[in-house]
Amino acid sequence: MRITTFINGMLTGLVIGLLFAPASGGETRRRLSGKINALKRSATNASEEVKDDVSDELEEITDEEKADVKDNVLEIKDDIKASNS
Repeated sequence: MRITTFINGMLTGLVIGLLFAPASGGETRRRLSGKINALKRSATNASEEVKDDVSDELEEITDEEKADVKDNVLEIKDDIKASNS
């Protein structure tokens, strides 16, 4: 399942639940604000984890692997230029 689909479903459920909840407008707004803040914290934490994971993976790449990737990119670039000529 894609994370965006999950988040969209979660937000939709949250909004529907709050709209039909038997609470005053002020209480509903307070709850909604709390849920949004919790969601922001969760998203921030998730993005930090992904950032750390990617950073760790990049540190494990050797200089030889980096050179291979660079060579492959340059070959692809040359192929694209040749096909456009």
